Amino acid sequence: MSAVRERRHETEAERRKREAWETQCYGCLARDLDEAVASPLSGSPVMFAMSILSDAQMVISDELNEGPVSEERAEQARQYMNRAKYVISTQLTMKETDDEPTA
Repeated sequence: MSAVRERRHETEAERRKREAWETQCYGCLARDLDEAVASPLSGSPVMFAMSILSDAQMVISDELNEGPVSEERAEQARQYMNRAKYVISTQLTMKETDDEPTA
């Protein structure tokens, strides 16, 4: 599990609430993103984030030529962008933690 996702012990209700928020925000759970980033198939985290952003572009690109983007496609693109932001912020937070001087 990534350093960003470490959390105190949660109650079952807290876990359900967090997972519902993550599903609404990302379209998946944060732990799924952490696992995908850790997979050797994902390449570097930065390349993985760029790939996710490309997915967001593809979701809306076909409809751009045919008229307004549907709400469903816009929501899917939003979730892809949130996934990329999660990956980037996780990497930045880990780098900042690694760069902190030790006592």
